[in-house]
Amino acid sequence: MVLSMIVSLLVPILLKPHLQCYGWINVTVTTIINNRGLPKWLTANLISYSRTTLIVPTLLLLARNYHLLPVLFVILNDFLDLFDGIVARYWLKKLNQDDICLVLDTDSQITKRRKREFGSYVDAVLDKMFVLPLWIFLLSHFQCSMVSMVVLWPLIMMETVSGFVRTVAYHTAVGTVASSGDSGSIITSTNLGKTKQQLEMLGSALLLIPFLHYLGAAVLLLSWPLALESVRQKLAPKVMYVTCDASPLNELTVLFFQRAKSLGTKLIVGIESKSTDGTDYEQRRREVLLLSCVDACIDAVPPLSNIDLVWMENAQVDKIVINKNNAGSMKQTMLQSNDVIQLNN
Repeated sequence: MVLSMIVSLLVPILLKPHLQCYGWINVTVTTIINNRGLPKWLTANLISYSRTTLIVPTLLLLARNYHLLPVLFVILNDFLDLFDGIVARYWLKKLNQDDICLVLDTDSQITKRRKREFGSYVDAVLDKMFVLPLWIFLLSHFQCSMVSMVVLWPLIMMETVSGFVRTVAYHTAVGTVASSGDSGSIITSTNLGKTKQQLEMLGSALLLIPFLHYLGAAVLLLSWPLALESVRQKLAPKVMYVTCDASPLNELTVLFFQRAKSLGTKLIVGIESKSTDGTDYEQRRREVLLLSCVDACIDAVPPLSNIDLVWMENAQVDKIVINKNNAGSMKQTMLQSNDVIQLNN
């Protein structure tokens, strides 16, 4: 509770200057790229790989007690992180996403998901592969103050856990990704990640400058609650709930289940007491439990129109996922809450 309050205070304050500064850079660079174009070999992943290699000269120069160039390399890495996002959006407009990711019709849904998510996954992991060696090097090769040690060690642990959890999720998740969350809220996982990363990069750059050492430690200290909240969100179980009232399962239903599962960590399917085709519980239950994206099912559940917060609490469900064409079946109060997620067909 306290952590959420701190994050809700920090993110809006710190995100605003970030959006203003990087928004201007984004518009300027995007305009230049759209006017001049890009060579086909210049991809977002190539930029991500290249900017991460900057850690090598950064560490070598720091070992020789140089500070200015390492600071510039940290800033350059941060700028290239913004640039690879601009490049990715440029190619998404130029080409079909399936062409960019080499997604084939013969690929399974899991393979398609991994190909489509590979760029964002690599970008997030490479961010950590830059700052973690830098922080460890600073602790190992310099007479850091106690303040720096107290600030850096928790960040190293939290970012390591975050990278590990993200890697496991990338390799074990099923189905296609579906966007979710309250679009009106500024405390989204994307904004949280952006704010945390900017604090970490700015704090690391300031930490390398001798007379700004403590200022850098203070900036890194501000990223603590954001990093902790990021880890908490990744580790927190999220139980998603969908209903199934027909048999046999068709492709659209299976894809809907997979998209619902991608929004959380566990998927429960409710089998309504009255089916649309007269099939019984057992037949539908067997078909549902054969799906790899389904973790459990509940028999004889109430229709969507009777589901409320009390039922969700008793069933230990965090979110209910529905198709938009089923929105009319639910209470208006439920649809207006954050407990129901509507997906496009």
